[in-house]
Amino acid sequence: MKVELNVENTTGWDDYDEKFLQQIEDEGFDSIQLDDDWIVFDPARVKVVGVEDGGIKEEWSSAERKKRKDKCSNPKGFTMKQFCKNQRTKSKKGERKN
Repeated sequence: MKVELNVENTTGWDDYDEKFLQQIEDEGFDSIQLDDDWIVFDPARVKVVGVEDGGIKEEWSSAERKKRKDKCSNPKGFTMKQFCKNQRTKSKKGERKN
């Protein structure tokens, strides 16, 4: 993900190692640069300008899907219950259930 940061007063490892984040922000810093990573106190200062590889992909692999499908006899948790419900109502080719 590519982002643009609109930061003006940045500190680094020295302050980060010695102080709490609230202390650093109270001293007037709006961000901390830790090598290639950043801590930005105000999310409005971060702007997403591009997402690589077609975006964020949130699909389960076929192995994960099979493993979860095997647990549908006794689903635990909201996500598993929704997954199993969708497996039961999934239409076969040429059928329409919903």
